[in-house]
Amino acid sequence: MLRGAPVAPPSLLVEIGGYSAAGRKPVNEDAFAAHSPHDEVERTEKGVVACVADGLSSVPRAAAASQLAVGQFIDDLYSASPTWTVEATARRSLTTLNSWLYAQARSPDGAMATTFSALVIKGCTVHLAQVGDSSIWRLRGENWQRLTREHSLPLSLDEAVLTAALGAEAHLSASFTKDEAQAGDLFVLLSDGVTAAVRASELQRLLMVTYPDLETLSRSLCERAIENGSEDNVTALCVRVDALPAETAPEREARLTGRAFLPDLSPGQKIDAYTVDRVVHRGVRSSVYKVRDGDGGVFALKAPTARATDEVSIVEAIAREEWLGQKIGSDRILRTYSTGNTPFLYLLMEWIEGETLRQWMIDHPEPDLPTVRSVLHDIVLAVRETHRQQVLHRDLKPENILVLSDGRIKLIDFGSAAIAGLDEASVHLSWAGEGSLNYSAPEYILGDPATDRSDLFSVAAITYEMLSGALPFSEGLGAHRVPSRIRSWQYIPLSRRRGDLPVFIDAALESALEPDPVARTPALSEFEADLSRPGRLAERRAQSHALIDRNPLLFWQALCALQFFLLVVLYVLFVG
Repeated sequence: MLRGAPVAPPSLLVEIGGYSAAGRKPVNEDAFAAHSPHDEVERTEKGVVACVADGLSSVPRAAAASQLAVGQFIDDLYSASPTWTVEATARRSLTTLNSWLYAQARSPDGAMATTFSALVIKGCTVHLAQVGDSSIWRLRGENWQRLTREHSLPLSLDEAVLTAALGAEAHLSASFTKDEAQAGDLFVLLSDGVTAAVRASELQRLLMVTYPDLETLSRSLCERAIENGSEDNVTALCVRVDALPAETAPEREARLTGRAFLPDLSPGQKIDAYTVDRVVHRGVRSSVYKVRDGDGGVFALKAPTARATDEVSIVEAIAREEWLGQKIGSDRILRTYSTGNTPFLYLLMEWIEGETLRQWMIDHPEPDLPTVRSVLHDIVLAVRETHRQQVLHRDLKPENILVLSDGRIKLIDFGSAAIAGLDEASVHLSWAGEGSLNYSAPEYILGDPATDRSDLFSVAAITYEMLSGALPFSEGLGAHRVPSRIRSWQYIPLSRRRGDLPVFIDAALESALEPDPVARTPALSEFEADLSRPGRLAERRAQSHALIDRNPLLFWQALCALQFFLLVVLYVLFVG
């Protein structure tokens, strides 16, 4: 039964206008650019961008540098994976730009360098990137505020020296900040040719005047700078926020629950364009079916069950998994497909011939070490691929790993995933907290932020179980008791369960399953290496600056000696 039509959330809407002029200089070496995607999905995932660059007149190709910077930055932003955060994309883009511009100092055509300021409005957040002495301001109501701090060193009241620019040094010196955006905010990006000639209070008075459009406003700011005697190029770029993609709780619930839950399906039944071939799995929270479309295409269809509790969270997880499966084009991640405007709630996925890692473990109760290493290698490749996309799975377990018929690995069930780019956009797809206690990292269960090391913990727990057929921690941990402190995780040595394996395997697993993420093996590649070479873990601990890691026995001996010495001193002072 249909529960009502989906409610579309408001979109991010902005108005943009800019102006630039050479002023009293013969050539304009400033540049500005902005982009607001017409496609609503792209505007939601990537945001709206505006940037200003001021080429350094002391280098031969200043104008080319500023034009390249604004154009390349925008291209990089919209070509990056939507799973990336704005800061990660901006930092990578500016680092690459800086390296390329810096290398031009050795070019026969001459050096290139420019200052750079950019803002990206994504969701309800404005992200700022700053290199040099251009600036970004905001007018909110009557409050006129500078949001960025210029990279310059004052020499006197009227003179300052620039301390950062793209292409000026081999190492990027940039500032990245973010702030809340509100409907009605007016953001103004200005080159130093404007701010050096027009005081902040005068700028504010000009902004309070009514103009027909933002291009006219930007032109007015630049012309005032020229009138006030600016000796530099002048550029102003204005961005006004007309609407933000915020939605109320009732709107969100109406949108997410607008599709009807499917009843249990049987072979031969049809749902939209798909006919059920067979029931693959029927569980408390969802059912999975093998289905075919009218052209003979084979798919997997996952439908949450109406019997499950916390309906909104289940719907959100389905939406998150569908979105991610379409955005990451990887052979190691289960692909999903759009279900269009169906009135029913389900997830359509590629059909894979294979079995879950759980079934593989049942069929291989005591695999040899090379076999486990081979399976682990494929798991690590898949998880590292998600991490490069700034995605944390957060629910890695044998049931969520498929072993294909050719032995390759695929990760499935990203309903609990943390997707940096999607979460940053405030697309209201929250996580319901459904990670498995048997495999989830302690910090995750205790409510602390998950990191790459959290997924590493899960991979290590799976590896331990592949080798031993049991879990690495005491049986007190489980679905009926949620731990409340780190000490609840007590590692059970692998040697107690399987004595034919080398000692260094146990040490590698214990390090990767360290309850404290700070003390845990730092990376999946390190964990995989520790399981292959006996000396790897010892080498890493030897390189640690902490004595307790390098030589735990010596640490405790030294601590006891120090305590004994203090007791002797106290005895002499107060008794002797």
